[in-house]
Amino acid sequence: DHDTSFTVMDRMPEGAAATLEAFPALAHVPVLRTWTGLEGATPDGIPVIGPGEGTPDLWHVFGFCGHGFQLSPAVGDVVGRSLVSGTVDPLLAPFSGGRFDAGDAA
Repeated sequence: DHDTSFTVMDRMPEGAAATLEAFPALAHVPVLRTWTGLEGATPDGIPVIGPGEGTPDLWHVFGFCGHGFQLSPAVGDVVGRSLVSGTVDPLLAPFSGGRFDAGDAA
């Protein structure tokens, strides 16, 4: 919204140096464009993880408020186990999107 996503050009050299340190094989790959995006956030700062309330075959996993990369291994494990077993792991109960139903929002 309102043009709030932009590339911070003065950080590009530092980011490129860190990338090349981790992945030296990319040294000769030209940078043609950059991409930015808005970070997903929820009103309570806690992600939504689980099947849709009216669409149980459609799972939602979003709103990590900047912590998705760190949490993805654990979230992937519990979501994967839930999908394979066909039963939502009880650990996911606090992350249900239903917590935002009328009167329940944080």
